Amino acid sequence: MTAPTPDISQPRRPGAEKNRGTGRLLPILALAAALTLGGAGPARAKDDLEIALSLDRPVIELGRQALLTVAVNGASGFVEPVMPEVEGLDLIPRGRTQSVQIINMKVKSSKIFGYAVEPSKVGEFTIGPAQIERRGKTYKSGTVKLTVLESGQASKPTETSRDVIVQAAVDNSNPYVGQQVTLMFRFARRVGARIRNAGYELPELPDFWNEGMESKKEYRQNIDGADYIVTEVAIPLFPIRKGKIDIDRIRFHYDELISDERSRSRLPMDPWGSRGVGDSFFDNFIRRERAVRRKTFTSPIELNARPLPAEGRPAAFAGGVGSFSIKARLSDDEVKEGESVTLTVVLSGQGNIRDVADPDIDIGGAKMYSDTPSINVKSYSDKVVGEKTYRMAVVPQEPDELIVPRISTPYFNPATGRYELASSAPLRLRVLPSEEEELMFMSSERDWEGRRKLGAARRDILPIHERYGSIESSGLRGAWQKLRPIVYPLPALAYALCLVVIRRRERIRTDVEYRRRRFASRTADNHLEAAAKAIGRKDWDIVFTGCSRAITEYLADKLNIPAGGMTPSDVGDILAEKGLEEDFAAEILRFLEGCDYGRFASPAESSDAADRCVDGARNILERLRREETIK
Repeated sequence: MTAPTPDISQPRRPGAEKNRGTGRLLPILALAAALTLGGAGPARAKDDLEIALSLDRPVIELGRQALLTVAVNGASGFVEPVMPEVEGLDLIPRGRTQSVQIINMKVKSSKIFGYAVEPSKVGEFTIGPAQIERRGKTYKSGTVKLTVLESGQASKPTETSRDVIVQAAVDNSNPYVGQQVTLMFRFARRVGARIRNAGYELPELPDFWNEGMESKKEYRQNIDGADYIVTEVAIPLFPIRKGKIDIDRIRFHYDELISDERSRSRLPMDPWGSRGVGDSFFDNFIRRERAVRRKTFTSPIELNARPLPAEGRPAAFAGGVGSFSIKARLSDDEVKEGESVTLTVVLSGQGNIRDVADPDIDIGGAKMYSDTPSINVKSYSDKVVGEKTYRMAVVPQEPDELIVPRISTPYFNPATGRYELASSAPLRLRVLPSEEEELMFMSSERDWEGRRKLGAARRDILPIHERYGSIESSGLRGAWQKLRPIVYPLPALAYALCLVVIRRRERIRTDVEYRRRRFASRTADNHLEAAAKAIGRKDWDIVFTGCSRAITEYLADKLNIPAGGMTPSDVGDILAEKGLEEDFAAEILRFLEGCDYGRFASPAESSDAADRCVDGARNILERLRREETIK
C-alpha cells in the first residue's frame, strides 16, 4: 500500500513566501514550549509511570538469545530501569529509543530499553520485575517467563514457536567396526523466517574414517501446525575402533534479520518524532534492519562399535566390511605366444572399498606385469559405494589353452554376520604359436648346382634393355600443353589445403574446448558401442558404466566442464542452469540413477535392464543433440 504524498499544489497566500521560514519553525517552537512549561500544569501526568516487560519468544535453545523489551511510559526525563539479576541468564543492554506525543498541548513521552537475554544453562526462568525509583516512589513492572532447552531438542510442541530447529541422529547405534554409519543432520527453518548465511560445523571425529562426502536433500514438512523447510544432510562415517564412541554436538550458525529501532533514520527537524501521531511516513519508509548472528547446537550422540568376530576369520582378511563382488575380463580371447593381453579385475560393492584386501592373482604359464590399481568412491542413496580396478598385462609363455583361475578376496558381511568370499568366474585364453621366419642358407657342395641354376634364372628375368634413353610421344606433348594451366596451380592448392589441415590440427591440439565439442558425439557413440558389445559378454558393469559415461561426458564435453566425479545431482544442476525442459531433465536424472543402481544390482536385474539402458541412452543422446541450449 503506497502512503499518500503531501499535496504541494495549493495556491499560496499573499506574503506566504515572506513568512515561509517562520512557518517552518512554529511546530518546533510549540514543542519546545510544551516541554518547557509542561511541568507547571496538568498537561503532563507527573508520576504516572507505567513499566511493561515483553519477550520476543518464550522458548529458546541453549546457545541462542532472546530479546527483552522494557517499555517505560509517562517519563519526561531520563529514567533507567533497574533489572534484577537472574542466575543462569545474562542481560546485555542493546540500546534505547525515545518518543514524544503532543495531543491538545499535553505531553506524553515513552522510552524503550532493549536487552539481549543469553542463557548459560537450561531451565525455566522468571525475569523481572523491572524497577524505577522516582521522587521517592517505586514503580515496578510485571514478570515474564523464559524456557531454555537443550540445543537440538525437538521433543516439546513449544519448539515449533522457534524459527530454526536442528537435530542429529545416526541410522545405526550398534555397528561393527568398519561398518558404515550414516550421521543424519537436519535443520528446519520456518517458512517466512528471515534466515541468511546458514552453515554448520562438524565436531572432531577421531574415531571414524570419513571420506569427506555428504548428500543433501530438501523438503517441506509441517511440524505441529507450522510449515518448515527441512534440509537433511547425510554424512557417511566408518568407526575404526571398538567400544563406546561419542559424536559431539554439531554447531549450527546463521544470520537472522531483525528490525533495528536504533538505526531508524529521522528527517531533520521532524516535529512529530517516530512515535508521535502514529509513525510518520518517512520514518517507516527508511526503516533499517540488521543481521544478528545466531548459533545453536545439536545434542551429542553415543554409539557402541562391536568388534568383528574372530570365529571363521580368513587369513587373508584385511578389514573390509560391507557387500562386495569381483568381476574379471580379458581384452581378447586368443593371443600369440610371447604377445600380451590385458586382464582387468574390478572389485566393487557397498562399504569402504579401501579396507578390502587386494586379491591374490597368480596365473601359471604366463608372466604378469601389474599396474597401480585405481579407486573410485561415490555416495549413492546415502550409502558409500566404490570400485577398485586392477589392470595387468599377461604374457603367455607357451602355446596352449591358458586358464585364468577364480580371483577372490574375503570380506565381512554385517547383514549376515559372517565372513564371505567375493569371487570371479574362471577365464580361458587360447594361445597360438608364434610366427618365426626361418632363413635357409645353402652351404654344402651338393647344393651348388641349385645355386647356379638360381643365378641363371635371375639373369633370364632381367630387362632386355639395360640402358635406355628418354622416350617421349608427340601426342603426350600436346596433352601436357593443355593440362598445364590446370596442373600448375595444384601445388599452391595443395599448400593451402595442407595449411588448413595443419591449422585445424593445431587448434584441436591447443583449443581444449573446441576439441571436446567436436568429438563429443564420437566419444558418446564409442561408449554406447562398447556397452552394446558388453551385453553379449554379460558384462553388466561395462554396460551401465558405458551408458552413464555416454550421457555425462557428452554434456561435459559440450559445455566444457570437468567430467570426472560428476554425480546425477551435478548433472541436474547443470541442466537447470542451462534452462533445459524440466521433464527432460528429470528423465535424464532418473536414467543416470538407474545406471548407478544397475552396476550394483543382482545379475538377474542387470540382465533385464541392459538392453533398455542402451536404447534409453541412444534416445537421450539424440534429443540432446537437437537441444539448442546444449550445442
